[in-house]
Amino acid sequence: MAVGRDTLYIYGGMMEIKDQEITLDDLYSLNLSKLDEWKCIIPASESEWVEVSEEDDDDDEENEDDDDDDESNSDGTSEENEDDDEDE
Repeated sequence: MAVGRDTLYIYGGMMEIKDQEITLDDLYSLNLSKLDEWKCIIPASESEWVEVSEEDDDDDEENEDDDDDDESNSDGTSEENEDDDEDE
């Protein structure tokens, strides 16, 4: 949103349709002296919405948990190996 020379400009926005969240890329202006009409300067482009299923989200979260278990130190040894060395 910006104002210049007695004109308000509004770019984009977001809206929801059911479970879809859509980002808008249009540009409108409003003459602040008259406040009579919105003018479309750049119309919204049509974009394809790709749905991500809940199953895909669950798989990603499980993979992130597995990655935490496999972490290693900068010298290539795992933390579990270091604990064993200290006991000896």
